Amino acid sequence: MSESYLVQILLPKETGKGEKIPKDWFDGLLRELTDKFGGATSFIRAPGEGLWRSGGGTERDNIAVVEVTTELLLPDYWRKQVLDAALIAAAQAVEHYEITRYGTLIAWAKMLGRDDCASVLQQNLDEEKATDEKLNTIALRSVNRKAA
Repeated sequence: MSESYLVQILLPKETGKGEKIPKDWFDGLLRELTDKFGGATSFIRAPGEGLWRSGGGTERDNIAVVEVTTELLLPDYWRKQVLDAALIAAAQAVEHYEITRYGTLIAWAKMLGRDDCASVLQQNLDEEKATDEKLNTIALRSVNRKAA
């Protein structure tokens, strides 16, 4: 029997805004992986949960798992596709960090009666949310699918 590799891809089941990623998107991904590697297995309905620490609390993320078994690892294919997705994911992590911090600072400014500061911080928060949404759109439209 020849040697084969198992590649697991962990994907969020919701956007950064909590909207479900359409099943059609996952179906398209499975077709693409099947075309490229001869098959893929998805665990979209299985309960998957990612946990991480953030700001003194625990954050949760619903995830889907897609597995591909292949005899050829094709590192150049995965490296290029995954690197783009990883860069966007890292940028989104920074945005999420900034969004949570601005939200806290706005609340503190309001508690201290500094609506002038809260207003400026709100502008920054709105910019961070807009940037996150742009990154999310890029990821969902092409980069994540290519990475998978």
